[in-house]
Amino acid sequence: MGVAEPKLRSDLVISRQDDAVVLKDPVTGRFFRFGDAEHFITSQLDGATPLDVVRRRAGEAFGSVPEPGMLEGFVASLRRIGLLEADAAALDRPTARYRRTRGSPLYLRLSAFDPDSLLDRMIGKVGFFFTPAFLVLSAAVIALGLGIALAEWSDITRDLQRLWRFEMILAAWLIVFAVTTAHEFAHSLTCKRFGGHVHEMGFLLIYFQLAFYCNVSDAWLFPEKRKRLGVTMAGPYFEMFLWALAVIAWRITEPGTWPSAVALVVVATSAFKLFINLNPLIKLDGYYLLSDALGIHNLRARAFGYLKRRLSALVASPGRATEEPTPRERRVYLAYGLLAGGYSAWLLSWVALAMGGWLTERYQGAGAIVYTSLLGLAFQNPLRRWSARAGLSAWRERVNARWKALHGPVRALLLLGLSLAVLFLAPWQLTVSGDFSVAPRHNSDVRAEVDGIIAEVYIDEGQRVAAGELIVRLADRDYRAELRAVGAQIDETLARLNMLRAGPRAEELRLARQNVETAETRREHARRRYEEAEQMQAARLAKATADVATGEERLRYARKDLERFRALFATELISRRTLEEAQELAGIREKELVAARAELGTVSAGDLSSTGDLAGFRKEMAVAQQEAEEARGRLRLLAAGSRPEEIEGAEAVLARLVGQRSHLEDQLRLVMVRSAVAGVVTTPKPREKIGQYLKKGDLVVEVHEFETVRAEIAIPEREIGDVKVGQAVVVKARAYPERAFQGRVTAIAPAAIKEEEGWRGKVFRVTTALENPDLLLRPEMTGTAKIYCGERRLLNVLTRRLARYLRVEFWSWW
Repeated sequence: MGVAEPKLRSDLVISRQDDAVVLKDPVTGRFFRFGDAEHFITSQLDGATPLDVVRRRAGEAFGSVPEPGMLEGFVASLRRIGLLEADAAALDRPTARYRRTRGSPLYLRLSAFDPDSLLDRMIGKVGFFFTPAFLVLSAAVIALGLGIALAEWSDITRDLQRLWRFEMILAAWLIVFAVTTAHEFAHSLTCKRFGGHVHEMGFLLIYFQLAFYCNVSDAWLFPEKRKRLGVTMAGPYFEMFLWALAVIAWRITEPGTWPSAVALVVVATSAFKLFINLNPLIKLDGYYLLSDALGIHNLRARAFGYLKRRLSALVASPGRATEEPTPRERRVYLAYGLLAGGYSAWLLSWVALAMGGWLTERYQGAGAIVYTSLLGLAFQNPLRRWSARAGLSAWRERVNARWKALHGPVRALLLLGLSLAVLFLAPWQLTVSGDFSVAPRHNSDVRAEVDGIIAEVYIDEGQRVAAGELIVRLADRDYRAELRAVGAQIDETLARLNMLRAGPRAEELRLARQNVETAETRREHARRRYEEAEQMQAARLAKATADVATGEERLRYARKDLERFRALFATELISRRTLEEAQELAGIREKELVAARAELGTVSAGDLSSTGDLAGFRKEMAVAQQEAEEARGRLRLLAAGSRPEEIEGAEAVLARLVGQRSHLEDQLRLVMVRSAVAGVVTTPKPREKIGQYLKKGDLVVEVHEFETVRAEIAIPEREIGDVKVGQAVVVKARAYPERAFQGRVTAIAPAAIKEEEGWRGKVFRVTTALENPDLLLRPEMTGTAKIYCGERRLLNVLTRRLARYLRVEFWSWW
């Protein structure tokens, strides 16, 4: 019986697209993409046509006959992936069992149910979401939400900070799960709308975060690109619509209420998810949108493969490529491969370093083990390929063979006995570690003792100085100028004191009498001028008063005439012109009265041009009287001679000025700033301080004694009970990781302090003294210190934190 010719399975779903053909295996749910040549060959596999005939037809159709063995290899690949009708032997072989749970611990998929019938019932009820009206409405809502978010950004961030509460964690997780479910249903309903099928929905555990997913792979069968893009974009667009609705709801609800909090959680989480989801550099919706828009399937794998071949060609001879990309594809592969590769490397490195640093810093050894395990899970596939090498495989097989040779109970007893022996008998050094910072054991701050500008600096950073050595010199020009001014004041005060002691001269008495006579003459002249001005003011005031009375009388007669003329005009006994003349005369009289009253007010206030301003004359007369009294007083003072109090006052001023001169001389000596102790200058770039102004007490430089330094170790409160004075300490500075510095605990702080890192809680400062002959350790250096607290059983070391939790936290529950 001859061998049957290969035949393509009749139950395969085939979709013809722009430049390729997509096949779906309905049994396994897998999809395959073939080019024109591959599709032509598969279409010839009808179970009756020999491969030689297929090879000849392919040569006629495409102008070149496939190479020997190429067609047979392609058919073998089709048989291996299950696209050909199986023979009797193949039917007897067991098929792979469908697994509901797939993936790795960091990316675990659990298929829950087939939603196709549910979606069939739902698709007729959500038709509005696929209409142009909804598209316009949703676009308007998204635009409105975006505008509100931009305008109220500061209020949104402020309200978000208030949501950091423990009770919001579960609520936020449920809200995120609900929004994600709506996102996935948008994908599946859109696929159903365009005629596809969705046979898988379930839960996704991605990096320990639970999410909901749906399998819309049937979208790959749509011939129209717009439908494939629509299915991919439906989820992010609907989530963007929900985000905009949440922004509007947050804006119109009362702050601090549950509706406002729920809306704010949707705003924050959906914005972050959309930013990640639409990023085309990672394999999420943004990547599939870009891949479909460019018309290049498996864009990431192809771009990385292209870059790998290009890099291999630079260091070795390039291998034969199965398919040469077009110039457009080469440009796309190069750009996307570099961007996606760089972004992925940066993201993975950042996450790995951040998580590793946090775990090891907080949980130390246990955190390092957890971090290593997570790295192993994340990179399990590369590790498996690496461990599949010949040498490692042979060693692993030998170990497994010897271990399997033992019976099951024997293996269990052996492991149990070994574990118990190690836990209970093996001694283990208990260590407590913490961050430390270096401080000098003795230090001296060289400070300015007077105000001044630094004129000269005589030392450099790192220079050793002796006690009393000159450090800087301050500018003394101002002090010397002030000293000269004080000297001049001393001379002046001394001369005045001599004058007081000698008494007045005859010339001074004669001059004082002349001043008295001059002041009397000036006072008499001012009195006469004031009396004349007062008389003039009274005369003008009387005239202005009479003018006002006259004006009032004239106005009264004019108004009476006007009333009489109005009555005559009403009876038409006079003309209008006569009436108007009477009105004009009354207006004139009224203005004359106003002018007279203004003149009276001016005269009453005192007009400078007419009366000489009585207030000014009165002031001038008072000043003249005061000057006369002062002149007479000076004359009497000179005639009486110097008072003893004045002589004593001058002597006191002289003594004060002498003391001030002594103080300035001391300040001139203090402009020379010297070190009080011997040590090393630690202030960076001290010579750059030339020209800097210093106030009294300002720091000039720091001088530290470095041969013995002090390290302060931050030990968490939960560990301080094992730390005792005198225990050995080993520290390693981050600047010198290869060097270990040894010391002993010299002091433990009596009270705990709160660290800036909230997760560490309270810490105690433990002090140790370290010998530093090489001067390697410098102030403010940091690193990690380890305190050796004595040997314990390994079981006690491993379980001490759990035992502490049970004895304190668990105990408090009851």
